[in-house]
Amino acid sequence: MTRLFHVSETPNISQFEPRLTDGGALAVWAINAAHLPNYLVPRECPRVCVREDASTHQGDKNSLLNGRDHVIYVEVGWRERICATRLFVYEFSGADFVCVDVNAGYFQSQSTVTPICVRRVDDIESELRARHVDLRYVKSLWPIRDVVVASTVSFSCIRMYNAASRN
Repeated sequence: MTRLFHVSETPNISQFEPRLTDGGALAVWAINAAHLPNYLVPRECPRVCVREDASTHQGDKNSLLNGRDHVIYVEVGWRERICATRLFVYEFSGADFVCVDVNAGYFQSQSTVTPICVRRVDDIESELRARHVDLRYVKSLWPIRDVVVASTVSFSCIRMYNAASRN
């Protein structure tokens, strides 16, 4: 069975009720284990998440991943908040969920979902290191975003509306 997760800054959520999605449907969102690290930062933190896949060229592996399988780029201005934030990782049975985006690892359920367990993350940087994910701080996300979208890596650009403006 697929392990699915929801990351929140809110402790003690006993049930997840479907909420209105951008597409107008009601759903509970979850993420698969492979993409979970992309969400192990404060919710509103803008980030560019990069992963190797079968179509990634060696040059992109060298320049964007530098020996890692998974890299998350965030702006240096978010470091203090990342270090201060406590996260709660809720795990779900995948039984009531359907995959809505394979590349992003997104799943949805139309039903109320009860987590099977929750784990508190007190140190985000250590948690990512333990998962062999490289957290890289950059002055601005826009240059790396521009390189990534033109590359052969698998990527997600999340909450970019919170990124510092382009110069």
